Amino acid sequence: MASHLRPALSIARYMVNRVTFQSLHRSRSRVYLQSRILAPISFKRNATSTTPHSTASDPAEVEALRCLEEGTQKLEEGDVLAAKTLYKRSAEIKRNASSLFNLGVTHYHLKEVDEAIAAWKESIALQPQSPDAHTNLASAYIISPLPRPDLALHHLQHVDRII
Repeated sequence: MASHLRPALSIARYMVNRVTFQSLHRSRSRVYLQSRILAPISFKRNATSTTPHSTASDPAEVEALRCLEEGTQKLEEGDVLAAKTLYKRSAEIKRNASSLFNLGVTHYHLKEVDEAIAAWKESIALQPQSPDAHTNLASAYIISPLPRPDLALHHLQHVDRII
């Protein structure tokens, strides 16, 4: 392995167990996405950042947000399969970065690395400045059946530019 990739590989290996997910939180008339770190055993951790999100106005968006919120509740309860179903439904109704991001998290925890990578790549296409999505994608590239430390490093460097 190239010597310039070693530091990124060690950082990314540390991050493999620090995959985040986003949950919706309401505050008065605004809805916020809140990133949380998921530990391998415990699904409840403290918030790490908050991002404003638009409020829902059309019925499809309301249903997509309902599925996203219920998926987050299931994920916090440790029911990854139910969360995956709800996030998938949310993404089918209204393709958005949050649903795809969280769908990637469920794939990751179910050891469906290729599907997690695909979901996070699509999430990044919709929201390119998401440091959480880039960080999670870097972790997935490290643990994939064919590890790609070069791509992990690329995404970690992108996070460094964002933050």
